[in-house]
Amino acid sequence: MESCVKITITAPALEDVTVQDLAQKAWRAHEEDRRGSITIKMEGVRTMTNSILEGAMRALSFCVIAMFACPAAAGEVSVERGLEVSILAGCQDCHTEGYRTSQGKIDPTKSMKGSSIGWQGPWGTSYAQNLRLSAASLSEDGFVQIYGVRAPEMSPPMPWYRLRMIPEDDLRSLYRYLKSLGEPGASVPAFIPPGSRVKTPYIVLDPPQMPPACSHDLDCGIGEICVTIEPRHCAKKG
Repeated sequence: MESCVKITITAPALEDVTVQDLAQKAWRAHEEDRRGSITIKMEGVRTMTNSILEGAMRALSFCVIAMFACPAAAGEVSVERGLEVSILAGCQDCHTEGYRTSQGKIDPTKSMKGSSIGWQGPWGTSYAQNLRLSAASLSEDGFVQIYGVRAPEMSPPMPWYRLRMIPEDDLRSLYRYLKSLGEPGASVPAFIPPGSRVKTPYIVLDPPQMPPACSHDLDCGIGEICVTIEPRHCAKKG
């Protein structure tokens, strides 16, 4: 891996610095030099590099994740690599509420805590689980065993079969990333069987539908025709 360029951000006092300030300044520096690591220096606080910063910020109740580290190499077991895996494997898309609508911006307070928005289909209504809780209840080896090559079948839309293809090193990195996020938080709503009342917002995933059948154009709506290819159905003109 290339050596990291050190970037120092100086602040007059700890109480004058917010997580947002640090995140914005560090991310701008990271964008200017993709190799950029972050060193933050504050009055009365010794200079901290990435690994020390993680622990110090957690101790200060700051929710800072290691998104500013040098890009981690595949095969390397680290928190930084775990963050990359959580993004590239699509974990953040469902297990971090608001991730997709924010166009991929990770809210550290919500990261991997699951979602209270359900996914409803013929199987019932399921919820993306709080993976922080999963990691909190398992050892690293246990996490790898459950979510690795022996990953069990799970409710849609979870692509559980993909878990079996994730290399062990990446699963270990993902586990360490989850553990680095801080307090696990609460459980998401429980699975709801088909036909039972759902009390939360949910997204409907219907099975593929065929267009309405027809025998002639009059069976169709304005601007539609009845196609002659079987099975006959209404389709837009042109």
